Amino acid sequence: MMTERLALRALDAGDGSLLAELYSDPEVARHIGGDGLDRVAAERQAQKFASVWDQRGYGQSIVCDRFTGTVMGRVGLHPWEEWGEVELGWVLARCYQGRGLAHEAARAWLEWGRREGVAQALTAVIQPGNAASIRLAKRLGFRFERSDQTPWNPVSVYRYDFA
Repeated sequence: MMTERLALRALDAGDGSLLAELYSDPEVARHIGGDGLDRVAAERQAQKFASVWDQRGYGQSIVCDRFTGTVMGRVGLHPWEEWGEVELGWVLARCYQGRGLAHEAARAWLEWGRREGVAQALTAVIQPGNAASIRLAKRLGFRFERSDQTPWNPVSVYRYDFA
């Protein structure tokens, strides 16, 4: 998938080192798993994300600068089996935050999800203290739906209805 500034490619099992580098910044990792996102966890996560692509035909994508190929983060869809929902999630390296890049990538996924009929709605699962992600979710048209609990921490769940 391409946007004006970005190339989004399927995250595959070999991308564990890219995720580990992204998560090595504590400020980036603190809202998505923190200290638990070491190299081994990043490798496992890359394998899990690749499996989702194989099973569903969508998933998390590696976000790259369209012109230089520089890796900036990950954005994409992921199923929450325990809730029967599909989440649109995003995380960018700190040096790429605040430039509208997550918005651009997330908007591309929203358009893809609408076109492909992936679900009736998407969620954004966000830690309550992650003000930047909450602002982005609202800017994208998500609305607060509920407070919930993951195995790791309490979260706020935002919902985007395609209807």
